[in-house]
Amino acid sequence: MSIFKSKPTQVTWQSAKPFSVDLYSSRYPVCGSHMVWAVVGYKWVRIRKAFGQVVPFKVRRAEWDQIAKRAL
Repeated sequence: MSIFKSKPTQVTWQSAKPFSVDLYSSRYPVCGSHMVWAVVGYKWVRIRKAFGQVVPFKVRRAEWDQIAKRAL
C-alpha cells in the first residue's frame, strides 16, 4: 500500500503532507522511524501514523523543527 493512498479523509487532515520521521523520545506515543502524515501549523504540528496503529498526537512546532525528517 502506498502512503499516498492512506491519507486520512477527515477535514482536519486535508492539508496534511507525508513525512518520514525519526521519533526517539519517550514523550511521543510511538518510537522509531515512521511514515506519518503531518499538518504543520504556526504553533503546533499534528501527526498521525500512515500505517498500523493510528495514534494521532501533536508536538510543538519548535520540537518538530528539531526532529530528523524527510518529506516524501
